[in-house]
Amino acid sequence: MIELKSIYDLSVSLHVFQIGVVQCQKALVNALVERWYPNTHTFHFSVGECAVTLEDVAVILGLPTDGLPVTGMTMSSFKTLEVECLQQFGVAPRKSDCRASCIKLTWLRDLKERL
Repeated sequence: MIELKSIYDLSVSLHVFQIGVVQCQKALVNALVERWYPNTHTFHFSVGECAVTLEDVAVILGLPTDGLPVTGMTMSSFKTLEVECLQQFGVAPRKSDCRASCIKLTWLRDLKERL
């Protein structure tokens, strides 16, 4: 089985700032962007396809999956996302490059091509 902890850490860090700080690795982001297939929502590696499930994320982050769901306001905002991107990549996405407090993968792909 492929060790995917760093992949999950990176993808989740862009969406869940309140869980903790994850050091961004530009080479890892570039590799993932190149291997992402949006039509199947999977990463394609030399050993096969990899789909990230909610269960995978829960196990890696140590989130409990039993009990009542957590609902309510999140701490994330576009401004928080903008600040994090500036710190990690040196450039911030436009609002049109985001959906709520999530970055569209196309923005990361375009960023990789500019670097």
